[in-house]
Amino acid sequence: MKQVVPALLISMVAAAEPQFGIASKYVRDQGLDQDPSVIFSERFEAGTTNDVRQRWGFGRLPNVTFSSDVPTASAGTRSMRAAGDNDLFTQFAPAGKPGYNRVYVRWYTKLDSATCDSIHHWPWLGGYDPPQSSPWPRAGEDPAIEDRNGLNTAGRFSTGFEAYRRPEWEPGWFWDWYTYWPEMRAHDDGRWWGNGFTTTGWHLPSTQKWNNFDRWYSTEIMVKLNDFVDGHGVENGEQAVWLDGELISSVGSEPSTQLRGNWELASFIQRRDGGVLPGIRWRTTRPDLMINYFWLEHYVNTDTGQDCVGWYDDVVIATEYIGPMVELKIFPDAGTTPDAGAASQKPKENSAPVNLGCGCSQGSAGYAALSMLTAWFHRRFRQVFRW
Repeated sequence: MKQVVPALLISMVAAAEPQFGIASKYVRDQGLDQDPSVIFSERFEAGTTNDVRQRWGFGRLPNVTFSSDVPTASAGTRSMRAAGDNDLFTQFAPAGKPGYNRVYVRWYTKLDSATCDSIHHWPWLGGYDPPQSSPWPRAGEDPAIEDRNGLNTAGRFSTGFEAYRRPEWEPGWFWDWYTYWPEMRAHDDGRWWGNGFTTTGWHLPSTQKWNNFDRWYSTEIMVKLNDFVDGHGVENGEQAVWLDGELISSVGSEPSTQLRGNWELASFIQRRDGGVLPGIRWRTTRPDLMINYFWLEHYVNTDTGQDCVGWYDDVVIATEYIGPMVELKIFPDAGTTPDAGAASQKPKENSAPVNLGCGCSQGSAGYAALSMLTAWFHRRFRQVFRW
């Protein structure tokens, strides 16, 4: 039977802005590491913990083993299991350059709720000027104080999207940003800890449904640097995060991604009647401060037993949106860079169709349109009804 795609459907699809990333070109991520936009990848399939440490460049892995528990779509047979404090750090600045202007990092993670009641910190994406071979967070320090190596906050930035558990406030796990940058705000103790961008002061309501940590999640964060005008940084930097391919939060500089609200100590509380946050000034006077490291940190010293178990797998760092792993190719040639994850990605006209055994083919216009439309309705429904 000939497939017919109505013009109205095509026009709706054109505005859908689905979030298909470069991973949609590679079934179960096989071959993804060879994609030209990929900077670094780690699947924890080969070698010992020392081999993993050497691939990354730096690591402290006293409580790491390898597990057969892997994400459903993974082609691998093992993941990294961390029990207690562990971390890996990779500095990925290209040869002769200080880093990148825009970077995406995707990793898979899950937690053991039986052993985890608190997490202090999770993975970070950031930059140092000059690039560093190991983490040096300088948490809590005054960003205006220059240290002996020039790495005050003007020479560094970092951001993470972290899981929180506050049973004294509300049961379950919640998520929010934890961001360091030159113009960050101090906490009530007068020290500079990470800043959040929330709607309630301590978590993002849209992420409350993501609180079953006994399953694997695809987590992806993006940072885009701010520009320089006449030697000074302007407020147009961005960050965004996706959980299982769904855009959860973006802090941007475009009208569609700018936040409205007010600062309350170290949290930007989103309110419709608040002022506009133009964007993030990741760098103020240093054009060579660029995105150049990823720190996969499993820091659980606040956990009751300090033995919180977490699993990590299928880490990818790239210059384009990555997206979750797929078990079938969605678009053989998908993968254009989205701004805050919402740019459209379409199959090439001459891409070979993939037979799905359903009377349609994956490379066909009908299948593409229906897939895009389904993704759009799913995302819009959740946005409108906050579900």
